[in-house]
Amino acid sequence: MKGRILEKAAAVVCALVMGVGVMSGAVLAKDGEIPETPAASPEPPEATFVVVDLDLPASPADAGIADVLPASDTELSLPETASPAEVTDNRSSVPLLVAGETVAACPIIGGIPYADAATFCRALGLDISTSVTDESATLSGAIELTAHADDIWFRCNGRCLLAENGVRLQNGQALLPVRALTKCLGVTAYWDRVQWTVSIDDPTVIPLESGDTFYDETDLYWLSRAIYAEAGSQSLRGQIAVGNVVMNRIADGSFAEQNNVYDVIFAKNQFEVVSNGMIYMEPDNTAILAAKIALEGFDVTGGATYFATFDFGEGYECLTWIEDHCFMVEA
Repeated sequence: MKGRILEKAAAVVCALVMGVGVMSGAVLAKDGEIPETPAASPEPPEATFVVVDLDLPASPADAGIADVLPASDTELSLPETASPAEVTDNRSSVPLLVAGETVAACPIIGGIPYADAATFCRALGLDISTSVTDESATLSGAIELTAHADDIWFRCNGRCLLAENGVRLQNGQALLPVRALTKCLGVTAYWDRVQWTVSIDDPTVIPLESGDTFYDETDLYWLSRAIYAEAGSQSLRGQIAVGNVVMNRIADGSFAEQNNVYDVIFAKNQFEVVSNGMIYMEPDNTAILAAKIALEGFDVTGGATYFATFDFGEGYECLTWIEDHCFMVEA
C-alpha cells in the first residue's frame, strides 16, 4: 500500500512538472511520442449471439422479437407489451445444431451455453489442432486461441475476450461461452430458450480480425490508464467494469461531446484521476487487459454510465456492485 501511495504521488508530481500543456488535454503517448488526434472508438461488433426467450417466437426466422447481444445495426427488441420472461428450466446441457443437424451438446454453465472450442470449430468445417491440459488449452488453424483454467478471459487471434463464468478445462475439452466463440468465428448463434437449443443457421466462418489491427492505439492508451488510476486495486472484473462505463457513455449518445475514449475521460469534472494527475500513471498488464475486453464490447455492468464508491441515490439506479464500486445509470 505504501509503495502504491508513493507511486501515485510521484505521478502527480510528474503531471505538475509537465505543466499546462498536459492538464489542458495534450495527448501523450508511450516513449514521449505524440499520437494523432484521438480516433473514434471501434464500432460495436455485429450481432453474433441472439437470445430467443420464453413466450417469444421459437424460430429465429420469426425474429423481430429477440434480445440481441451485442446490438446490431438492425434493431431487434421486445414489443412494449411484452413482459420479461422467466426461465424456469434447469437443464444442464442443450443440443448444438449447425444447419439443422445436431452436432454436439452445449453444457449450461452459470445460466449460459458453453461449448467445447475444438468441437465447435470442427462442426463449422474447420481443420483445428488442439492441445488441452488441466491448466491450459491451445487451438491452432483457422484461429489461434489460448485459454487458461478458471480465467474469466481467453485470447483469440491476439484479441482478449470475456468468458463470463470462467474457462473450464476438463476431459480434454476447452469449454468456452458460445457467445465468445461466435465472435471468434464471425457466425451468428441463436440461444433458443423456447426449444432449448443453440443453433447456427449459416456456418460460413469469418475469423476474428487480428488484435494488431483491431485495437485503436489511442483508445487503448487512455482507457487502460483511466482503469488503472480508478480501479488498479480491484479484480479484473472490477477493472473491466470501469472500462465499460467509458464505452457505455460513448454508445449512449446523451453525454455532450463524449464521442470517443479520450473525450469521455477528459470531460470536465467527470474523472477525478484527470484533475489529480493519476491518469498519467503507467498501467499494469491487468489494466491493459481490462481495457481490451471493454473495447471488445463485453459489459459486466449491465449498461452502467456512472460509478462511485457509494450509491448516488435518488435520480440514479444502481445496476450492480462490483467490489468497491457501485455501477449506475440515471433513473
